[in-house]
Amino acid sequence: MGGLPLMRVFSLLIVGLCGLLLMLTPAAGQGQEQPLVVFVEERELQMASVTDSGIDGLTRLAQTFTDLGARTRFVRLRDPLPDETQVIVLVRPRRRLPEAFLARIWKQVEQGANLLLALDPPGHVGTNTETVGSGLDTLMTLDYGIGLQDGFVATTSFTTLTAQDLVTSFLRVSPEINNHPVIEPLITYDVPLQVWGARHLRVEPFGPDTTAFPLLFAEPVFAENDNIFRNQNPLPLELNIGSDDQGRLIIGALGENERTGTRLALLADGEMVQNAYGFGRIPASVTPEHPGNVVFAQRLAAWLLELPQSAWPELLPRFTWLRLDGLDDDWNPALQPTLNPASDASILALSLQQVRAFRNEDFLYLLIDTATSPNPNVQVVFGFDSRGAGAADTIVVANRDRIYIQPEAGAQISIPDAAFVIADSIELRLPLRVTGISSRIPSLCLNSARELAFPTPPDCIESVAVTSIGENDPAAIRFESDLLVTVISTSRINLRNGPGTNFGVITTIPNGRVFAAVGRDAAGEWIQVQNARYQGWIASFLLAPNGDLQSLPVATE
Repeated sequence: MGGLPLMRVFSLLIVGLCGLLLMLTPAAGQGQEQPLVVFVEERELQMASVTDSGIDGLTRLAQTFTDLGARTRFVRLRDPLPDETQVIVLVRPRRRLPEAFLARIWKQVEQGANLLLALDPPGHVGTNTETVGSGLDTLMTLDYGIGLQDGFVATTSFTTLTAQDLVTSFLRVSPEINNHPVIEPLITYDVPLQVWGARHLRVEPFGPDTTAFPLLFAEPVFAENDNIFRNQNPLPLELNIGSDDQGRLIIGALGENERTGTRLALLADGEMVQNAYGFGRIPASVTPEHPGNVVFAQRLAAWLLELPQSAWPELLPRFTWLRLDGLDDDWNPALQPTLNPASDASILALSLQQVRAFRNEDFLYLLIDTATSPNPNVQVVFGFDSRGAGAADTIVVANRDRIYIQPEAGAQISIPDAAFVIADSIELRLPLRVTGISSRIPSLCLNSARELAFPTPPDCIESVAVTSIGENDPAAIRFESDLLVTVISTSRINLRNGPGTNFGVITTIPNGRVFAAVGRDAAGEWIQVQNARYQGWIASFLLAPNGDLQSLPVATE
């Protein structure tokens, strides 16, 4: 009879040791008013610390649990964990867990504790952590249907140098469409998260006692499995067809075990919950730089504490949370519409009745009502005062197929982060870098994007009022872009309207702000960047890119 695989034998030994510890340990305390969340801290594991309030610390994650009514404390794994522990948090250990440490964790899991693990990829920034087939990986797979993969997740824009630096190894990830309550608002409002040097995971949705859910994914990416991090002769970072996983890779997952009644949250990156990374703030404010990360962490903490959803935290204040679904049920009823008393369109579905419009710090939102449900082929033509000169200077055309700028001459210019939805009303989102920040839209017209058997003239309103609400958008970058840059400076820097110091300043940008890089000058000394609010130029030495800036196309002014 064949022997058991070595890792299976190891996992059985760990479970057996857990059982022995359970027999030798008194039952968990009862009647605790506040659940206890323990943050594991061991120097030899070189892990993120809850007692560190600096950039690598976990004090903001701990505060998230405290705000939900929990007690938090740090613990060593050299001693048994407190019996009343409800959640164990272990973030970014750079060394593999010794067997005794793993046994103490799993003993508490068998006793009913939930677990939050955030594990970086092997080799990244000197990490020598858990790998496929390790004891922790085997136990997570057996008990929760979630396991590790060892590759480093990268885009085709990454280079070996940018991958090796924590600051430049970042990329955006998205919520999976699976309706799990932890990520429900991120799906509803189309909000990404950011990670810094991630691995990927494997998920088996159903097992004998387990149910697992993928939460976050990156796409299109690949997982570099070659040793690109070794000190001597590192291998190049490149996609190797056949050996590197590619496409849609899972970055975060949840698992539940019916036998123990416990929960596991496994994140494939540690920085996404650290103070100055996932929990980073815009300088001189308390506004999160990455609201998707903060909302995700808050809801993840509530899920691990097993709170009813009615007790989960509200969405972050000072951000615009608006579903783009063509309905008005989440619009502020106090927002006054601009009426069109002169509407005389012969087709009711193209008859413009009223428009409501507001802008936050990043986007313009509009809700347009017609006399009946809008025609599916309705088209909106805007004349925007983008320069604030008091007259329309930019024509934007929007329909369900595409949204673009119509220049006076030349090709149409697509607006990839705009959105157009039709249901009971027409709902739109347009970036302010296109529309400008004027308090009025000079002209707005409805017509048909398809040729009609009996054509009718456009139905128009002149001068639509736009209300400024002074909020940020939860996603200032809403289009696919492999090459991202982070502003790195001790003071605010200039965003200019051309590639050189002789060009005018559009605005100043604080440290840590992320942009999509869309072009460069011929020398590569100036980079054209873009988000919803701005498009302009920044000197390349002030930027930390996650890839090769020289791969960008040379852009005109």
